[in-house]
Amino acid sequence: MEETEETEEKIAIVVDGSVCSLSSGQLPVPVDAVVEFYVVYHEKGKEVSKAQNKMSWGEIIDLQKGREIPRTSTPSIGDFLNTYRHLVNEGFNRILVLTVPKKLSGVYNSAIKAREALHNEYPDVEVAVIDTGTTASGVEYLAEVAIEARSAGKSLEEIQELLTREARKVEIIVAFDTLRFVAASGRIDELNGESLKDNLKRHVLGAATQFVDLVHRSPKMVAILSGGKIEILWPFKRHFVSAVEKLQEELRKRHESRGIKRLYIIFSAATEEVVNLKKKIGGFYTGSIITRSEVPLALLTIAGSKVVAVVVIYE
Repeated sequence: MEETEETEEKIAIVVDGSVCSLSSGQLPVPVDAVVEFYVVYHEKGKEVSKAQNKMSWGEIIDLQKGREIPRTSTPSIGDFLNTYRHLVNEGFNRILVLTVPKKLSGVYNSAIKAREALHNEYPDVEVAVIDTGTTASGVEYLAEVAIEARSAGKSLEEIQELLTREARKVEIIVAFDTLRFVAASGRIDELNGESLKDNLKRHVLGAATQFVDLVHRSPKMVAILSGGKIEILWPFKRHFVSAVEKLQEELRKRHESRGIKRLYIIFSAATEEVVNLKKKIGGFYTGSIITRSEVPLALLTIAGSKVVAVVVIYE
């Protein structure tokens, strides 16, 4: 009996656009495709939806200054399906998709449903969709791991197993200058409606009244994204520099308990705070620090124009 020759795996690596820079529309590592998000806002009384590659950082910031906050819309099933088809036509027979957490976005489900549709057209093409549990440079790191594993000849299954392990080593700690956008996003239960009022009263001195004014002037917040879940580090801070100092202290604790392999610092409108942060981090960590001054869509739409985020890769 003749042995069936195994099909050579040609693996494409795909990310969703929320993790990418608005200026380039790409990750800093060379993935094979980016599936764009949309920015939804109102203009002259009509709802407008634009692909993120048609929007600039400045345009989104200008929209955020208005009374109605712009929001993001996930890529459709059709967007993913068209991307898959294009990659198949390019000669790929395996597709690896890295998405932001399914608990925070519908993008994972769109990617899964498009995989089912593709299977009807190309039953021999395998699509693996991974909920990374992270965003921004956390996905950048995992994409880099996937690219290196592909170059080393690893199979799609082996790369999936590797990414599942590596994703557990990724956390993001974010210092917010305002609660306005993240509260409006609805992604954190403690910042929704009555919960936000109660937490403002509990964690900000003098916050029993002037609720609306407080949200707009905004106490400063530090939060952690780990394994697809967001945790707020109480209490709120009165000043942004205090929030960044809290972020630095959390980094120190984590380095002592787990050991840090790599750091990414992502920031906007906070150059002085980042310079001071890097100096303080240098007192306990001497490894690689990669700085990104372009905030990806996922952070920009919940944090606004001023933010410091540190993506931590543990040993």
